Amino acid sequence: SLAWSPPPDLPDRSPFAAHAPLDQPSSGPTPALVHDVEESPRHAVVVEERGGHLCVFLPPLTDPARALALIGAVEDCAAEAGVPVVLEGYSLPGDPALASLSVTPDPGVIEVNIQPTRTWAELRDLSESLYDDARQVGLATEKFDQDGTHTGTGGGNHFTLGGPTPADSPLLRRPDLLRSLVTYWQHHPSLSYVFSGRFIGPTSQAPRVDEGRHETLYELEIAFAMADLEDVVRETNAFLGDGPQFDPAWLEPFREFRFPRLGETTVAGVGLELRGAVEPWHVLGEEVSLGGTSRYVDSSVERVQVRADGLVEGRHVLTCNGVPIPMRPLGGPGRAVGGVRYRAWAPYSSLHPTIGIHSPLTFDLVDTWSSRSLGGFTYHVVHPGGRSYDDHPVNAMAAEARRASRFEAIGHTSGRMELGALPEPGVEYPATTDLRRFLPGDR
Repeated sequence: SLAWSPPPDLPDRSPFAAHAPLDQPSSGPTPALVHDVEESPRHAVVVEERGGHLCVFLPPLTDPARALALIGAVEDCAAEAGVPVVLEGYSLPGDPALASLSVTPDPGVIEVNIQPTRTWAELRDLSESLYDDARQVGLATEKFDQDGTHTGTGGGNHFTLGGPTPADSPLLRRPDLLRSLVTYWQHHPSLSYVFSGRFIGPTSQAPRVDEGRHETLYELEIAFAMADLEDVVRETNAFLGDGPQFDPAWLEPFREFRFPRLGETTVAGVGLELRGAVEPWHVLGEEVSLGGTSRYVDSSVERVQVRADGLVEGRHVLTCNGVPIPMRPLGGPGRAVGGVRYRAWAPYSSLHPTIGIHSPLTFDLVDTWSSRSLGGFTYHVVHPGGRSYDDHPVNAMAAEARRASRFEAIGHTSGRMELGALPEPGVEYPATTDLRRFLPGDR
């Protein structure tokens, strides 16, 4: 047999496969082999110290039983020596009896793909153990923007339904079940929007129904007529019958996370609440950056939701920066809700670059009988004092404090406010006011 060691000019931080086998260097990665001159090549395990870690390079194997025996032997040796090892090289051969978990580094995040589970209890225990292991090494699935926005880390949080093999998948054995599942999801878009991330759009990992072809907007209007998470809960509990029931309170943390309360106040007996809302961000196209080519996302536009309790029809009108907001009734007396889309900041690349920033947002409760504002509140997109934060919030409480500091239960438009005829709700967005469509002075 021929023994080979890497020449001194090769960096010792590269794995064994990057070095040449046998007696001469090579530019490409090759398997680690010990070669018998008279016989065919056979595989071997290579162990080397690199960068302060003991690395074990696994050879390519095709027999699952032999591969598991090799992993067991490496584990026993590491336990006996009391030295942790880093496994590298070739992955184990695929086999239906083997379940694998993969940890993949992505830019800024670590992606974990967990093994399949058969029952809800297995999935619960696996998820809880994964989150616990992550917390012990200082990792989490949440992050806080500098302005205090509480959001996810950017992962897709995908889940896959099926079976251990394509032949065993209930979705392939019962195509009507797949059709029923997809149809139910389309008729209840709350299942998508409540759990969606901030980066949504036609090029995202999970585009919604309204982010593809334009003719689907008509279908979306029909689907939105049945959007309410309570409908899903009622139908689920009716199907379960006398079995364990789904508690609607379980969904409250997701609502508060996806639509955080930014502030609330009371003006002339009318309760006003401001929350964050879903706003799709468009992918503009590929641009050249320092790291290569990237797809730039126009994140300059944001949306908020304002809710009012106690409005007097024919008298009260809610405005944002002087623009009336079309409020949609919620069923209770004087209870209504509306959305406001606005330009939050001006990046170097965005849609409609000539439209300025609308921050701060000044909300007024206008009394049309006297043509004056009864009061309101102000929401700042950035720090009210104009300063920039030096770092990210350290935890959820610090993030909430930053969000709360940008909401002021003061500030309203002084003097007479002649609104004139209220604008008709738009056809595309009947419950949302887009401030980009109003030039300064237009009311």
